[in-house]
Order: sequence, then structure tokens, then C-alpha cells
Amino acid sequence: MREYLKRCRFFFVHTGILSVFINLFYLGFPLYFLQIFDRVVASHSVETLVMLVIFVVWVLLFTSIFEFHRGTLLTRAGTTLEDLLAGPVLKRQLEQRIRPAGGKDEDYLGDLAKLRSFLSGSAVIAFFDLPWGILFLVILFVMHPALGGVTLLAAVILGVLAFYEERMTRQPLLEASMAQRRTNRFASDAQRNAEAAGAMGMTGALSRRWQELNGRLRMLHLQTGHTVRVLSATSAFVNHAMRALVIATVAYLMINGAASLGLIVAGSIIYSRVLGPIVGIIHGWRNLAVARIAYERLNRLFGDKANESEKLVLPEPVGCVEVERVYFRFGQAEPLLRNLSFTLQPGESLGIIGPSGTGKTTLVRLLTGLWPTSSGAVRLDAAEMHSWDKDTLGRHLGYLPQDVELFDGTVAENICRMQDVALHTDAIVAAARFAHAHELILHLPHGYDTHIGDGGLRLSGGQKQRIAMARALFGSPRLIVLDEPTSNLDAAGETAYLEVVRDIRKAGITVITVTHKVSLLAGFDKILMLRDDASYRFGHTREMLPQMEVQEWKALPAPGEVAGPRPPTKSQQKPARKIEPRGLVGKLDDREVKGWVFFPAQPELVPTLEIYLDDDLLGTTEANLFRGDLVKHNIGTGYHGFEFRYPPSLELAAADLDRINIMVILPGGDKTPLPRG
Repeated sequence: MREYLKRCRFFFVHTGILSVFINLFYLGFPLYFLQIFDRVVASHSVETLVMLVIFVVWVLLFTSIFEFHRGTLLTRAGTTLEDLLAGPVLKRQLEQRIRPAGGKDEDYLGDLAKLRSFLSGSAVIAFFDLPWGILFLVILFVMHPALGGVTLLAAVILGVLAFYEERMTRQPLLEASMAQRRTNRFASDAQRNAEAAGAMGMTGALSRRWQELNGRLRMLHLQTGHTVRVLSATSAFVNHAMRALVIATVAYLMINGAASLGLIVAGSIIYSRVLGPIVGIIHGWRNLAVARIAYERLNRLFGDKANESEKLVLPEPVGCVEVERVYFRFGQAEPLLRNLSFTLQPGESLGIIGPSGTGKTTLVRLLTGLWPTSSGAVRLDAAEMHSWDKDTLGRHLGYLPQDVELFDGTVAENICRMQDVALHTDAIVAAARFAHAHELILHLPHGYDTHIGDGGLRLSGGQKQRIAMARALFGSPRLIVLDEPTSNLDAAGETAYLEVVRDIRKAGITVITVTHKVSLLAGFDKILMLRDDASYRFGHTREMLPQMEVQEWKALPAPGEVAGPRPPTKSQQKPARKIEPRGLVGKLDDREVKGWVFFPAQPELVPTLEIYLDDDLLGTTEANLFRGDLVKHNIGTGYHGFEFRYPPSLELAAADLDRINIMVILPGGDKTPLPRG
């Protein structure tokens, strides 16, 4: 922060110089009144009166001009400091929000605005005038020791009040600042989740909760406001009382022939110049305290990066990813990732799967350099992620987060990552075509110029996801990381996604995808499976697929029946028999009838199955990858295992199996019956 303040030194130095002239000019006013009452009135000299009037008018004119320029300089100092800091503050605030431990409710830009407002206010001027109070106090002592003594006593009392005000308001103002951020964050969260709140009748509860938080905030403001008002009123009383005492002292001196009438007016003016800055500081103490808290918070923000050296710009990567013995934990908790190691060569693809809470999204943040590892290293082309300059790395990295958010702007601006659209027109369209989102965008009201975000067109989750995919593919990324890229996509969108991944692989770009759908893993070169105990399995797809366990199925329950698991009937526990349709191998478990297992000859096509009993539709399911010791086959033949477990509506006797018909719906929409052998 000091470095940025030094860059505003010009304004502060010139403000100090102007303060010298302003305070010297203010000496002209007491001299004017002394001459008026002691010389002009006594001598009845009109010429002297005219000269004094001309003199004081010039003094007033230059004082007003200098005060105007002094205020302008301080305003420019505040705006210049804000211009210098706004970009770095926003950048560091975003970096802090990315970190595991966050600072997600911090408003550093608000702190910067408070600092600018303080620099443009009257309290800063009082600090520039404060040293000159010593000069005016000396003049009062020269005029008469009694005047100087009374003024010094008033200054001491007001100084004690200012110190007491600082002690009494510092902690409440700090608590009020924290409460303000907490209240604002709650209101922002409530607005962001307004649809869920309205649908579930939460608006009343949220309103009451906000009122509680806001009530706490109001109470803190009332406490600090009460303290400030009491001390301000006390300081005003002391100031006026001491002024009256100064006038009474001069009057007493006049009675005893030790002072003149002009001394009353001159003494009162000089008294104001001594105590005026102190009173101004007391009245502006609240703003001063708020600005000091803001400065300390900003100083800590920049202090976090004090030891960070400028990073060397590395050459364009080719996309080799190496994860070496990585551990990650939150604080002192157990490691979420333990001794994780794997390597991807340029152009390889990796699918990451695992139960919720096993660290899939955390790993994504490590792979993109958003979070540092607790130990170990994540490297891109042999360089650790933290050694890359963030802006340089970002040009070679495409990232689709789990929760997609687009920025306030046009579709084109979002795709080109908020850069100048005119400079990247071809690249924007190319990225949209690459993401299979070009046709979708053209159907928007204004195509690529459609405004989205606040006040713009509201897009569906799937539309957002496909535009965000285009943003991830913009430019020439060598590493693309996708976190649950199909979570908001319909069947057509999922088909487009599979084609995008295929195109990415053909382009020789390294791609890493997190998914909960085992059926999407067939098109990847390698699979990483994370487990609840922080262990993992990593290997080639042909080795991993037969070990993957199916947990996904959908079914249409019978009328009046609630979907849910049901134990197999006795008829289902009869020994099973083999069924070998053409082009597919079906098998039933030899121990008990749990479901059908299929091995399609085209593993890249993941079908949807419709199960019929004669002509009646019983249920549907995706053909999910199967893992287990119950099925033994040679994965090297290129076949994949799929399983459909019977939902409640599919409790069938073994004799009914011959009446079962299965329709296979491929991703393109074609439907074909599964033939029997």
C-alpha cells in the first residue's frame, strides 16, 4: 500500500504547500481587525481603512482560490489512488476467493471506495492544518500569556476527548464493518437463490433472518453513533465555552488597560485556527476510523503477496500433465487426496469418477492451478502450476467449472473471455463451432450480440453450459479441464458433448473430465477412480472399465407403485441361463438373477435401453458400465460390460425372460430391437 501512496505523493506535497499559504493568509484576518479597531477607529483615517479593505479582499480571494485547489488536489489524490489500486485489488480479491480458505465475504473494493472518500473529505484537511495550530498558539502567547494558556487548556481537553473517542469507537466500528459484510452477503445469497426460496416457501424465513442480521448491524451503528454524538456535543461545548472564556479574558485585560478592543476579535480568530483542526478531526473521527480499518485490510491483502516475485514467462505448453505424490487437506483435517500420482501425455484424455466428497472438484482446482497442493506437485510441461504466470497459463487452459456462471455482457464477450470482440471475431465463431454451440447461439434473439447476465436474456442451464464450453475452447488451449460438463445437458446436448470430446482428442489437446456417469468414460484413454478413503485407482480404459461398478439406472414404476429397491423373488433366484443375441453377448448372474449384462461391439456408443414385456414398456435405463467379480470376460476384445438392475416394476419369473424385448436407443436417436440368438 505504501508504494501506491508514494505514487500519489505529488498531490500530498502540493496540498502541504498550499496549506502553508492558506494558514499564512489567515494571519491577515486578525491583523486586519487589530488595525481597524486600534488605528483606523482611533485616527479616523479613511485612506487607511480603504487600504485595509483592499488588503483583506485580496487575502480572502487568494485564500479561497488556494482552498479550492487544495480540495481539488485531495479529491484527485483519492481518485488517482483508486485508479491505481482498483485493478490490483480486484485481481487479488478474486485470487483470495479462489483459495481453499477463502475470504468470500470480503469487500476490498468497498474498502478502497471508503479510503477514496476519506481522502476527499474535510478530515484530511484538518490534519494538514493541525501543525499550524502550534504557530497560532505561540502567537496567542505573544499577544498575552493568559490567552495562550486558556487556548492550550482547551486544546488539551479536546485532545483527550479525541483519544477517548478513538478508544470507544474502534471495536464497535470494526464489528459493524464485519456485520455489514455479513448482512450484504446474506442478502446477495438470498437473491441468487430466489427461485429455490420462492418454490419452497422460504422467503418469509429469509426475510426474518435478514432482519435479525440487519437489526444487529443497526444496533452497532446506534452504539457508535451515540458515542460519536456525545463526544461531538461535548467537544462543541468545550470549544464554545473556551471561546467565551478567551473573550472574557480579553475583556478583563481591557478593563485593566492591558488589551485593546481589536484584541478581542483577533484573539477569537486565532483561537479558532488553533482549535479548528482538532474539532474537525473529532467531527470526522468516524470517517477516519472507517478509513483506517479499510487501509489495514487493504494492507493485509497486499501483504499476502509481499514476497511474491514476478514470474518468468514460460514457452507455450504442449499439454503434458504430471501429478506427483500429491496430498491435499483442508487445515488439519485428514487428507482428501493422498499420495496421488499419474501422468498424461499431450493429447491424452482422462475421465475422473468417484463418489461425492472424494475430492474430484478439489483435484480439478489443483490441476488448473487455482489451489496449491498441501505437498507434492502438479506440473504442466514439467513446470509446477504455481510457477506459471496466471495470465499466460490462462491463455493455454480451458476450464468448465461445475457451477457455470456467465458474465454480464454479450455472448461473444463471454466466449472471448471479456476481451475485445472486434479483435477475436474469427476465434469466437471457431470456438462456438468447436463446442457445437454455433447453431444454438444463432437461434438467440441477437445471435452472438445477445446480451446475457443481469438485465439480459435468461439462458437455461444447458445453454449456459454449452456457451461456457465454447469459452473453455476459445483460443488455442493445450489443456482442457471439464467438471461435470453434462450436468445440465439434455440428450442432444450430451451427444454434442461426446462429439466435442472426440474432436478435442483428434486435435491433440489434453482433456480431463470429471463425471458421475460411468457411461461417458468409454471415450477416454485413461480413467482415474477416487475412493472415500482417499485412495485411488488409475489406468487405461481397457483395464479399468470391467472393474467399474454400476450405480445408475432409471425405471418407470407401475401405476400406483413407488420406485425403490426390492429384494428378488424366489422365481428370480432360479439358476440363470445364457442368452447370446447377434452382435451382443448377454449373461445372467449364475448365483442369483439380478439383471442383464450386455457387451456391445461398439464401445464408443453408449445406448439407452427400453425394456418391454411383450409390447408393454416396463422401464428405461442407460446402459451403464458394469464392474464386479460376477462377470468375467476379455476386455481386450473391445467389448464393454453394461448392466440393468430390475426396478420394482420388473420383478419377473425366470419363465418370463423369453417374453422380454429390449429396444436399443443410440445417442443419435436411432432405435433398434436387440435381436435374440
